[in-house]
Amino acid sequence: MTNDFSSKEIILVPTDFSEVCEQTIDKAASLAQKMNKKLMILHVFDNKTIEMLNTLKKGEEFLVEIMSERVKQLIKQFSINADFTIRHGDIFEKIGDVATELEAFFIIMGTHGKVGLQQKLFGSRAMRVVDNSPVPILILQSNAPELEMKNILFPLNVNANVRQKVGWTAVFANIFNANVHIYRFYEKEGEINEQKQKVILKQITDYFHDFDVTTSDEIAPATGNFGDQILDCAHHVGAGMIVIMSTQNRFFNINFGEYDEKMIFNKYNIPVLLVNPKFSDTIQIGG
Repeated sequence: MTNDFSSKEIILVPTDFSEVCEQTIDKAASLAQKMNKKLMILHVFDNKTIEMLNTLKKGEEFLVEIMSERVKQLIKQFSINADFTIRHGDIFEKIGDVATELEAFFIIMGTHGKVGLQQKLFGSRAMRVVDNSPVPILILQSNAPELEMKNILFPLNVNANVRQKVGWTAVFANIFNANVHIYRFYEKEGEINEQKQKVILKQITDYFHDFDVTTSDEIAPATGNFGDQILDCAHHVGAGMIVIMSTQNRFFNINFGEYDEKMIFNKYNIPVLLVNPKFSDTIQIGG
């Protein structure tokens, strides 16, 4: 079986020319090589760009020059198809707009704490970029290791619409020949929820097996914060990626966005794939 959406050709990488973005571009190029995709580097020209160019006493043609050289270097080093684009506008909207226009496969962004590009993207208005993204966003911390995945962590609870992230998880599992480790929330509400979880678990594992993806699963402890439990489990199994839905569930008993930031800026520097349920209609399991 194949995922139809995996035929999309472009991996989109936004940059503000910071060190963390440069590191992310190299990792994205390596992934594009592995996936046989085209790498598109995006810079959104805004007030921060104007400040940078004024400091350097340069014009916009300087951006074209340095991005052209960067693309040439990537093509030579990774033997990939690569290009760049510069767009003027609001960074919160423009990344998703360009992803839509180019029919991008997914977006890769780098973070380092909450400064630089990621401060603009994941500050108090964190989810504006995700809300406007038609494709998943792979978040890489600056000191994260190279992308290698023996295990991918797939959190599961009966109150979250996890079905929509199954297809994307299968794509990465196939690329890296990775096992999907399904980490289940401990259901406290009795037999009905427990049975519901078993049904969902079977549907999901059957789907993964149809795509020749191996799975394992375990249940979280009865007490504790599920977000912390997810991260500790991911670290314990050596997960190369955690896949989450970007919509916050009140099920976790924390404020909107706190769970997402806990995952994105996780203490173990594990890459996180955020899938926006607003746009993710490629996979439907069980109706």
